[in-house]
Order: sequence, then C-alpha cells, then structure tokens
Amino acid sequence: MNLVEIKNLNFSYHSGDVQVSIFKDFNLEIKKGDFIAIKGPSGSGKSTLLYLIAGLLNFQKGIIRFKKSDISKLSDYERSVLRNKYLSFIFQQFHLLPKATVLENILLPTFYPIENATTEEDQTEKAKKISTRLGIAERLHHFPKQLSGGQQQRVAIARALIHNPELILADEPTGNLDSESTQEIISILKELNAEGKTIILITHEEDVAQSAKTIYFLKDGKLELERSNFTPSTDDQEISSLSIKTVATSSTSYLKMLPLVIKNAFRNKFRSILTMLGITVGVAAVCSMVTLGNYIREKVIDGYSEMGVDTLVFRGRPNWELKATDRFPVRFQFFDWKRDILPLLTIFPQTQSFSPILFGWDAQVTYGGKSIENEALLSGVSSTWFKMANRTFLSGKGFHPNHIKRKSPVCVIGHDIAQLLFARIRPLGQIIHISIRESTFVCQVIGVLNPVKNNPEWQKANMQVIVPFTFFQAVNDSWWQTQIQRFSIQLKPRNDIEGFSNAIKTFFEKKYGKSGRFSVNSNTLLLEQMKKFLTLFSILITAIALVTLTVGGIGITNMMLVSVSERLKEIGIRKSVGATHQSIRYQFLFESVFLCLIAGVAGIIVGFLTYEGALWGASQLSSKVTFEWIIDGYAITLAFVSILMVGILSGLIPAYKAEKLQVIDALRSE
Repeated sequence: MNLVEIKNLNFSYHSGDVQVSIFKDFNLEIKKGDFIAIKGPSGSGKSTLLYLIAGLLNFQKGIIRFKKSDISKLSDYERSVLRNKYLSFIFQQFHLLPKATVLENILLPTFYPIENATTEEDQTEKAKKISTRLGIAERLHHFPKQLSGGQQQRVAIARALIHNPELILADEPTGNLDSESTQEIISILKELNAEGKTIILITHEEDVAQSAKTIYFLKDGKLELERSNFTPSTDDQEISSLSIKTVATSSTSYLKMLPLVIKNAFRNKFRSILTMLGITVGVAAVCSMVTLGNYIREKVIDGYSEMGVDTLVFRGRPNWELKATDRFPVRFQFFDWKRDILPLLTIFPQTQSFSPILFGWDAQVTYGGKSIENEALLSGVSSTWFKMANRTFLSGKGFHPNHIKRKSPVCVIGHDIAQLLFARIRPLGQIIHISIRESTFVCQVIGVLNPVKNNPEWQKANMQVIVPFTFFQAVNDSWWQTQIQRFSIQLKPRNDIEGFSNAIKTFFEKKYGKSGRFSVNSNTLLLEQMKKFLTLFSILITAIALVTLTVGGIGITNMMLVSVSERLKEIGIRKSVGATHQSIRYQFLFESVFLCLIAGVAGIIVGFLTYEGALWGASQLSSKVTFEWIIDGYAITLAFVSILMVGILSGLIPAYKAEKLQVIDALRSE
C-alpha cells in the first residue's frame, strides 16, 4: 500500500568547496490516500524532499520508489512523464505564466510530453469543469496579474489536477495567502484527499499542518512523527507498478506548439523586429545579389554568343621554321576535309558538327548595274555553319548538304549587301556577279541574313557573300585562299570547351608533329574564361550576401540567449509540469525558425524589389539595358535554405541552454 517508499536516502550538495549534508540514511513510507504535513525550520530540507520524490534532483545513495519504480533508474523522459501524469506540484509562488490566460495556464501540462490520447476539445472541457469546481470559471480568459493571490493558487491547483494525478506535492501553498484564502485552499486539499488523492504538504504554519492526517517534523535531516490518524482503506487494490512508454512525437503534436511559439517570439516586439531586420537585410542581399549576378552572367554570355564566339574555331598552318633535323610522322600542309576534319566526329564523341571557313577579301559584287567595290567579304562554309554561328535569316534559307556535295553556285548575302543592291526588289532568286582577284563567277541568292551588330569589324558580317566551301574552292583561282586553314567546331551541350580545345590541339600535334602550328580561337577561350570569372563573381557576391545573413543570424542567437535568461522561471514551470528536454529544445528552435521565416519572407520581397528597381534604374540610364521581370528559382531556393539553416543554427545554442536548465534553479530565479 506504499505509494512512495524512501530507504536509506543520502543527499548532499556542494556550496563552494563545502559539502552540505541534507539527508543521511533517511527513511519514509507514504501510504496511498494519506494527507501528510511536514513541518520544520527553513533549510531543513522540506522542499528538497519534494524535489527528490519528483525526480528533480539526483541523490547520492539510497532508494526512492514511486509505485514500486526506482526513481533513480528513470530516464529524463520518464521523469517528465512522472511529473506530467502521476504527480503534480502546487507552489507557494503559484508559478503561473504571466502572459498566458487562466485557461492556458491550466492546460499547460497537456502540452507535455505530448502523448495525450484525448482531443484538445476534451481537455478544454475538462479544464472548464475543474475551474467551475474551484470557483474560477469566470476568470478563464483573465491573466494572472488580474487575479487575487487566492485565485492564482486555485489556478495552480486546477493545473495540478488536469491529468488527475495520484500524488500532489504542495510546497507551502498558503505561504503567500491571507487567512481566508488559506482556509479555502486547505478545504480544497481536504476534498481532494477525501477523493483518494495522496497529498504531501510542506508548511510552517501549525494550523495548516493540523489539517493533515499525518504530521511530521523535519530537522537536521531527521523526520519525527508527531501525529497520525490515517487509516488505509481495506478496499483499495494493490498499487500497480509504474508503466511509462516512450511515445514518438508526431508532427501534429508539434503543431500544438505553434500558437505558443508565435506568442513567445514576439514577447518583446520592438527587440524582435530589430533583430529580424538583420535577417531581412541578409536574405534580401542573398536574393538580389545572386539574381543580379546570374542576370549579368547570362547577359554577358549572350552578348558573346551573338558575336558568334560560342563555337570553337581551330586553326592550322604549315610550320615554315622547320629544321633539317626535325622529324614528324606526316607533313602538314593544310586541313583536308575528308582526311582531317570528318573523322573527328568519331574520334571526339563530344563534337556535334564542323564547318570549314574560307575567306576572300576585297570582293566586288555586282547586280543590275549596281556594284559594291572591294568592300564585300566572300566566305566559303558548309551547310551547318549558319546554325553554329547563330546567324538567322531575314528571308530565304541556308545551304542544303547537296549544295556542298554538288558545288552548287548558290549564295547567302549579308543584310547590308541586300540593302545596297536590292533596295526595291526581292533578292531571292536573283543572280549576282562576284569578282575577286583574277576570278569572276556568278551565284544565285537563296537567303538574306539578319543584321549583326556585335561582330568584329574585320568579319564584315553584314557585307558577307557566303557560298558553299566546295564552290568557293572550285571558282577561286587563289590557291592560298582555297586551302582550309581554319574550321569551326560545335560541341554537344554541357561540354568543357577549354578541355576539348587542349585535346584536339594535342591530337593534331601528335598527328603532324612539328610540321604544323595549331591554335584555337582566342575569343572562344575568352568566353570560357569569362564564364569562369562570372561564376567566381557570382560565388563571391553570394558569399558576401551569406556573411550579411550570418550577421543577422548571430543577432537572432543573441536575442534568443537573452530570451532564455529572461524566461528562466517559465522554463522551470514548464519542466515542473512535465516538459521534456526535447520539447523545450524544439520550442526554442521553433521560435528561432519562425522569426527567421517571417524575416526571410520579408527579405525575399525586399530583395525582389531591390534588383527589379536596379534593373529599372539601369534601363532608364542606358538604352542597352532592357527592364524585365525576373524570378530566379536558384536565388529563391538558396534564400529559403539559408533562412532555415540560419533559423536552426541560431536557435541551437539557446535551445541547448534552455533544455539543460535545472528546474529548481530556474524556479528560484527572479
């Protein structure tokens, strides 16, 4: 019939270098249904005894059993469940949460350890019934500061009863009350005892102690029985063993914390807003700087692409400085289309297409009595060149592979040539005459190219007459111009241009040795270097933005640490009613993440307005910049990931500090 059994208990604590002994070989048996009052001078260990029974303190030696279970062998989680469901505290200082309503204070134990099978509605209904019994039903939506001392103690009793505990530990519950309120509280305790609750009452007041069935006097760690008129009921069944199951916390249970988290996050609104401002600035910096960095990168690369330099151009010429002692496998003259270029498609699987590039400068183009003297550039290419060079058509089309195969006399002309020769007639299908050096021939116009603005001046992109390279070789009398000295190469997407450039250069150097000099278009390599630079630039500005965000995160950490220091008593109250280490940890983590999420969403909005404003301002200052709405998924994703990481990391230290707080120290803090 013993609900609590203490045998040979030894407990002491250190005060500096001095060890103070409170209990030595202490013994006590508490029967189920008893109402025990423990008197004694201050410092005799009365409250300490309650804390030991509740598992709030660890003792050095002995045994404390509750419902046949050894308290010292229970885990932290099991001790939390013990305080939550099987025993409850009623404190002298009431220990109510000042910013929670009466109803919220009563329901506080129902949050922990969050394994309750009853619904929130059932718990609320139960709280209302208890409050009606205790005479505080009209005060459920008031705050503690709006209540008298007696009413506050009734709220504390209602909170202690919400889970119908078997044992009530009352630590001087009438110490701060007037005589009338004292009698009311004692009457309530008597009623609870009559209903079968076991009560241990700590008091200095003799008249309060006389209300109990059993009275002990505690002094110097020794317990003396003064009186006992308690008779155990013979109808009571044998006390069952304590049974606690560890229950995994569900996401639904954590959602119950959300209103609490929101309320606590804004305990000090001004300080929270100022702290969140750092996160907002950091996230805005991440979002805007990453977006602008990607935007600039794309525009710069697009500008190079418009110049036709996103395709590799490979050059080769004979080495005129060979020595008589130089040895090489095969002498290089110029590239041969069938022998040197076409096999590359098989040798290098990353290649997609090739095109020779032949040039004839200072060509004369004539049509219908109009003539362009020595300004046109004659070019010979394959059918794939137009796509490789990103050249688009104003009208007509490019070459067909049959044009190359048959050496067809067809041509595509640049935009300016079409304007000069065919101002009032349609160019397509017309026959033009071309003269270059000693060669004169005709070709039929099958396409007109769109104008190009960004090409190098020497390429004369808008003054080109482009013919099949086979036709170019057939009609041009200049042996030097008909030799393939360069060809363009288009790689398949997402290939390393610089790595391929080195590979193909090495291939031809091995094939022809020192007899040839080979090089790669510097503009193409410049593009690759530019991409690397812009990528590095993006990483750099992202890092700078993340540093700004980290500073904001440190601000959140500092605020949460201050919050822990300010809320020591709150944490102690929560732990005393059954809050586990995990629930305290997650409460503070959730508060940190919540603050960061609110600030982060604001930061994303500010960042969006910042970079859009910057683009709009630039578009007003320069006609080359076009305003556009940009939603950068990478920047937003990075911002959200950063928000969560900062929220979690900035909350870890405060959460760890909060969960490790000792309940007694926290409750005694001011």
